[in-house]
Amino acid sequence: MVINDFILLIYNNQSILLCIRRRLPSDLKEDFLHYLIEIISKINIDKLTDLYIKNELISYTIGIIYNQIGKGGKYYKDMMSDRVVRLDDHYDEMVVEEEYDESIDRRIEEMETKLSTIESEDMILFKMKYNSGLSYRKISAITGINLKTIERKIRKIKKQL
Repeated sequence: MVINDFILLIYNNQSILLCIRRRLPSDLKEDFLHYLIEIISKINIDKLTDLYIKNELISYTIGIIYNQIGKGGKYYKDMMSDRVVRLDDHYDEMVVEEEYDESIDRRIEEMETKLSTIESEDMILFKMKYNSGLSYRKISAITGINLKTIERKIRKIKKQL
């Protein structure tokens, strides 16, 4: 196979398209797909062939997506960071109904506190498992992290939440 075959395979893969569709605003999806293809085209053809033969090319690509879109990723920093709208900036402008349940605020704050204590790497593993439905073995193959370590980290996050 040549690089164009791998690019077509990735470009037309429904799992990859779904992963991108779920994580990006609609106006950035096509841009990110081209960005992803650019990254893939820079990978050594032997490595791509090896991943394809092992049936790990799609999982590997999904790992790249997570790494690029995550808060520490280059794509996130370049394209997404200035798009984030902070709710606090607009809170005064919001109309609050009289029967507002304040316990909701407490629960949201508790959840935000719990989420903020989770390291970004661990959150990526958690999302790979539950958003993409990848097995622990595939996550291990993509990230290079020991299988038991992944299981332990995900179990820890579930307990925290």
